[in-house]
Amino acid sequence: MLELTNVSKTYQGASGPVQAVKAVSLTLEAGQFVAVQGPSGCGKSTLLLMAGGLMHPDQGTVRVGGVDPYTLPPDKRATFRGEKIGFVFQQFHLVPYLSVLDNVLAAALATGSSTRKEVSDRARQLVDQFGLSHRMHHVPNSLSSGERQRTALARALLNEPSHLLADEPTGNLDRENAETVLNAMSDFASAGGTVLLVTHDDLAASRAQTVLTMRAGELETSSPATAATR
Repeated sequence: MLELTNVSKTYQGASGPVQAVKAVSLTLEAGQFVAVQGPSGCGKSTLLLMAGGLMHPDQGTVRVGGVDPYTLPPDKRATFRGEKIGFVFQQFHLVPYLSVLDNVLAAALATGSSTRKEVSDRARQLVDQFGLSHRMHHVPNSLSSGERQRTALARALLNEPSHLLADEPTGNLDRENAETVLNAMSDFASAGGTVLLVTHDDLAASRAQTVLTMRAGELETSSPATAATR
């Protein structure tokens, strides 16, 4: 379960404080795929970062599998994220000097398992699953956008996390590559994982079981009512 309770975040803007997220509560159960849509600047990405243990809320609590990651020391929080949460971002965030295979394996560094043979075998399996075997030893600047995002998705799945958080993962992709990414997310949820996706893309949102709308830092709607929002 991924649970956010009355989380808020305020930034200091040029003309004063800006409340990006306003007392939002959201609960996702195992096997649930939830999409959050809304205009740019509405707080979607901030909400995702707080849910993933990357940005401490000013108020409220976050629980991932019953654990509040913000109560953990920074090193243990990083390990916890590496074990429990996979991240996929629009800009890929691949290491430019590492090959496809090594970028996927980089996820294992957070858990201290990067030298295990089974981790290496899983990385190769994911590379093959996402049609990247012929690009395994290429660096990111020699890849297409679709290949970069498939590499990033393979990296996110390497540690077999229970939660997958995605910020505009199809924003730089053509329809074919977008479908590949979305199919993988749907499969992840079908296997019991939790998916939280923030997106402008109606195609991406259509793959979710529940679509929420966010405006001015608040969640406005939920359909169907399988995600608890208050």
